[in-house]
Amino acid sequence: MGKRGFFHFAVLFLFFSLTPPIPAQVPGAVLSDSAEPDDITPIWRQALGGSVMGLPAVQAESAVVVLDSGSIKAFSTRGYPLWTYSARGRLSPYVTRSREGTCYIARTTGVLIAVNRAGRELWRVNTGSPLSGEVISGWDGRIFVPTGKTISCYTGAGRRLWQRSLESPISLHPVLDKRGGILMILENKELLRIDPFGRMNSFSLGEVPLAVLSVSASGKTNSSGGTDGGESSERLLMVYKNGGLETSGSAGEGLRKLPSLPSPPLAVVCRLNQGGGGPERRPAAALFH
Repeated sequence: MGKRGFFHFAVLFLFFSLTPPIPAQVPGAVLSDSAEPDDITPIWRQALGGSVMGLPAVQAESAVVVLDSGSIKAFSTRGYPLWTYSARGRLSPYVTRSREGTCYIARTTGVLIAVNRAGRELWRVNTGSPLSGEVISGWDGRIFVPTGKTISCYTGAGRRLWQRSLESPISLHPVLDKRGGILMILENKELLRIDPFGRMNSFSLGEVPLAVLSVSASGKTNSSGGTDGGESSERLLMVYKNGGLETSGSAGEGLRKLPSLPSPPLAVVCRLNQGGGGPERRPAAALFH
């Protein structure tokens, strides 16, 4: 088995090994006779009534998928159908879930819709343009919505807080930083960061990276881009398709190369540690190559 095959096997095995035992009475679910990890056989199957348009949004013990029928469906990790919501129109292939379980989806006409954890619509607003990437759920309930050459911020109740125009379309979809704002890469190779209140700053890169992460580094940044020990500071980590790595300060200062990965990365995974709240939540990253 090659590296790529082993990586997919490891991910699937981890998912199935952490999933609780599946009861045989799951309505509508077709269970496999064997759950041997070397088979990589699905534990259960469900008819969806349409084609899945994008990655599912998994949270706690449930998952939500967007279908080409203009609806989203929620299932428990045990295979139980939980609810179905119809948007009465074509959907963009993105679904985001907040910490409270609210789903954010959008019709291709630009109508942004919030659906609660029971499958009921909470509100909808017209953003004016279709989504250009998934909605990003912020730390305090606000959401960041990328559409074309704009980025907008809404409260969890659907009230727009601000909107900013971009000089170039988004190349790398926004991600949260450790300060509660967002990072994104534009097609003009500009790394742009926007804080929760809409303040923007940017700097240029030599090429568009595969991923950009906001990480913590112990100590203060010195003139060479390293750290001198002491309190934690924010650093940006850029990961490139050829395995190259670069790091810089939060505003692009001290940009320097790091030793490259031995092979091109297959995936970059970033999660936020659930610390005391707000800016204390620190991202942790893992590179697979």
